[in-house]
Amino acid sequence: MSALYSAQITLLWETGRRKLWGEGQALQRTATSIYLTLSTLEKKGLIVLTVPKDLLEANNLSQFQTEKMT
Repeated sequence: MSALYSAQITLLWETGRRKLWGEGQALQRTATSIYLTLSTLEKKGLIVLTVPKDLLEANNLSQFQTEKMT
């Protein structure tokens, strides 16, 4: 399962970087959103995510905010 998630995140990130479908930033933001959502499972040791280093850069992650809704 971890490999599938990591592959999907990387595919979206790299496709966005190359702006293949004219939706570069949107694809990269989607990849970041998926990563941040799944990172809670990673912190619990349920999955392992392997993603591009530039996705993890502070200037990218700082554009997102995660809130738990109850």
